[in-house]
Amino acid sequence: MPFEAEWLIGFIPFGFVGVLLWLRLKAGGATNQSALKKVGVFAASVFITLLGIGVAAKGWHNENQVSLVIGALLAVAGFWFLRRSLTRFWQEFPL
Repeated sequence: MPFEAEWLIGFIPFGFVGVLLWLRLKAGGATNQSALKKVGVFAASVFITLLGIGVAAKGWHNENQVSLVIGALLAVAGFWFLRRSLTRFWQEFPL
């Protein structure tokens, strides 16, 4: 997939959220290494979610049902993993 401006627009807010997540984890008592791992998990799940949304949108536009279904499944799985991991981070490092 070539680089498109939509990816940059999608990742800028999540980059800011990643920085805020880093600060939240550090305030909760996380070490630098564990906070970096958790921000990496956050970034991977955001990437999977945005990839799924992009594939689903392209499948919708091209009227390709397979791409639409695969993209929707990727987006739902990525969002579910993101929600589950953030909940676990909050429980592991309470303020």
